[in-house]
Amino acid sequence: MPSLIEKYFHLQILKSAEYFDNDIAIIDISTGCSLTFSDIYNKSIQLSSVLHQFKFLKPKDVVLCVLNNNIYFPVILLGFSLNGILVTGASPNSTIEELNHFINKTGCKIILTENGKHLDWLASKSKELDITLILLDKEKKQKGINFFEFLESNKNIENRERNKFLEEFEANKFLGGTNRDDEDDPLFVALLSSSTSEYAKLILLTHRNYINTTEILKPIFDKISNGKRGITIAAQPFYHASGLWILCYCLLFGHRSLVMKEFEPIKYLNVVEENKIETLSLNPLMIASIVEQMEIEKEKFDLVCYFNIIISNYLNSLVLCKTIISGGWMDSTNASEKLINYCSSLKNFVNSYGMTEIVLVSHMIPLGMDKKDNRITKSVGRLLPGFEYKIVDCLSNEDLVSNKNYSPGTKGELWLRSASIMYGYLNDPILNKKAIDSDGWFHTGDIVYEDHDGFFFVLDRISNLIIVDGHQVWPTELEAILLLHPRVQEACVVGVKIKLNGNFVDAPKAIVVLSKIDKEEENEETISLILKEILLFTNERLERHQQITGGIMSVDSLPKTPFGKIARGKVRGMFLKD
Repeated sequence: MPSLIEKYFHLQILKSAEYFDNDIAIIDISTGCSLTFSDIYNKSIQLSSVLHQFKFLKPKDVVLCVLNNNIYFPVILLGFSLNGILVTGASPNSTIEELNHFINKTGCKIILTENGKHLDWLASKSKELDITLILLDKEKKQKGINFFEFLESNKNIENRERNKFLEEFEANKFLGGTNRDDEDDPLFVALLSSSTSEYAKLILLTHRNYINTTEILKPIFDKISNGKRGITIAAQPFYHASGLWILCYCLLFGHRSLVMKEFEPIKYLNVVEENKIETLSLNPLMIASIVEQMEIEKEKFDLVCYFNIIISNYLNSLVLCKTIISGGWMDSTNASEKLINYCSSLKNFVNSYGMTEIVLVSHMIPLGMDKKDNRITKSVGRLLPGFEYKIVDCLSNEDLVSNKNYSPGTKGELWLRSASIMYGYLNDPILNKKAIDSDGWFHTGDIVYEDHDGFFFVLDRISNLIIVDGHQVWPTELEAILLLHPRVQEACVVGVKIKLNGNFVDAPKAIVVLSKIDKEEENEETISLILKEILLFTNERLERHQQITGGIMSVDSLPKTPFGKIARGKVRGMFLKD
């Protein structure tokens, strides 16, 4: 099996594709269509050759892929990357406002998309800005270029001798190679962050970032797979950091990817059972959706057992699951614990901490940890090799860990240093200076603490900090108390200005989604009484400076990122307008 010896991450993937040759690499579970590793190799080179004919394209230009997961995504990623063109992705479910922001932020020269609700708008916008529009499923009368006709327009490169191609690429003779302005650490991709603020940032990641991350994580994933090639479900979006890295890892080491265009819990559970999948990679929203589906099935099962009726159910679909890998989050609903209970053979629940700015993760729960230890779901694990860390005072930037009075449990902002840290944010020098200091420390913006055993716990984002009478108030701590009330289904706390003794001061305000109530109770007077009860319940359990003095309101739903986190920036915009 190939080792990570190449300077260019996509060149390493191509060499792995050559090694695994005619083995199936990727399958669309809906259609059964598949590509072998050899297909991916040849079509990537073919696409790169065709793109070279577009003289307006140059290294560091961006292609915006507004796509669901697709078996041709590896071809798109590698084909564009071979020309030094940066691939970025966005959800087809993005709003027009979000897509407009992405287009303006990236300055993309090409939009690659498929039929969807915003296709007409994308076609119009592409024409307005002179952006080339390419469709994976173009119909005859639609505007734009048919991707497959585009791909087939130059087949000659497919017959090129493979070794000669690689030699010419390395010598920078083939198609302009990569972007030589950053020869020591060239750019690989540009990913939009899964930000909880109003708009996502565009994060530039290099070949070294991806190679370093893969070298850190490979020993862990080798243990999970026992060093054997296996099958994984590619259900996390390829436009997101975790979905992209997992896809690349599978291509590098010969694992087969079963592609879901979009995550659907019932279909996912079917695929797990049919293919006897032992390792699952899930984000918070996926975990919550699976647990919800399993609980529905359990109710059905209990009912039919009572009436002695036999029906199919999904309760046994997770019996063979041995490892679950999850992104770090504040699991206030205990969905993770519920999921673990459905996995009777589970050996590893690997919660983790990471962000797009570091490619994937810096902390993980150790393999083999006792399922009864609640840190496997409440903590984000220990620091991984290849990372340095500091916990600093969020106001003074003092390194708290090196202070002689430091003790576990001390809260502060997490700083990281590693070869996995991003190149920077696109066209944002001010933010870059704030994010990465002159000593190479990346300021994550997350408030954390660690326990006596080196397990880290994420408390909140520093940007969410509310200062009340000189005290630091963290919204997630207040939200955790709100969620203890039986009528609170979801909660978000933000800072607002209130008038106190003639002066405007900061105060926490709660926005909640109430659990379902009886129709006859559903009136303004009853809801007002429930909110007063929730406020009293919460404030009784908080220190005086933490109390929710900015008021409370109920809404039908809270806006979320595609991965289940509450989008606080949007909460402000939607519910707290002046």
